[in-house]
Amino acid sequence: MKFSVQSLRRISFLAYDYEVEDEFLGDVGSAKVEFVNGLVLFISKSESICPSGHGACTYGSWVWKDKPLEGSAIETEFSYLSVRIEEDERYLSVKDLNNCEIIAVSKDGGDGYYPDGYIDIDFEHLNKHKS
Repeated sequence: MKFSVQSLRRISFLAYDYEVEDEFLGDVGSAKVEFVNGLVLFISKSESICPSGHGACTYGSWVWKDKPLEGSAIETEFSYLSVRIEEDERYLSVKDLNNCEIIAVSKDGGDGYYPDGYIDIDFEHLNKHKS
């Protein structure tokens, strides 16, 4: 697993079933995570057919480059938030320096035959650090 420490600058994301009054964000399909040093992490979740052939499955993915979000993005800026990034071939985790996971991406949820990949963003924790 690879590790690095970065400073979070901004997260832009698309949310479905978004309701401002209830603060319900629903399902996040993709997000762009920008760091102070210029690194950009694009995360997304997609649906497909299980390799087993029985039913639908989901895959989480990430790529280290700038990609546009298709739709009206919601942006959150941070004044200063140092994070630790842990990454291997199937899982990516962004944690604060107190080891609280802020962003998690799993390519297949640990099951290659019935994939249940995901992206998860802890908005409640991030809201404490908004600028």
